[in-house]
Amino acid sequence: MGSSRKIKSRQATEIELTYDSVELIPNLGDEEAFKEHILKETYDAISYAVENNLKQIDIFNIVNLGYNISIQEENFITILNVILKMYEKKEDYLECATVKNLIQFVTNE
Repeated sequence: MGSSRKIKSRQATEIELTYDSVELIPNLGDEEAFKEHILKETYDAISYAVENNLKQIDIFNIVNLGYNISIQEENFITILNVILKMYEKKEDYLECATVKNLIQFVTNE
């Protein structure tokens, strides 16, 4: 059975992590602004992947560490639920509704 998947790509967001000590890198997850930025970029990438019927999407290219971070389609809903919690915490109910609609769409796909 053939696949009707379109072949489109999205440039991964390039980021560079600067730090005084390698030990400080794990602490980035504690920074609220950093987590929010990561989740918003991830949300944009997943939305793009769903709109373009992609099975995988590259999200970040950490240029100075040589890492490329991507998400597989089977993980979209799990990650979207984390993003939904972020918007619920911010009480951004309009965005919550949009995320819920995307979750519903992916679930029914």
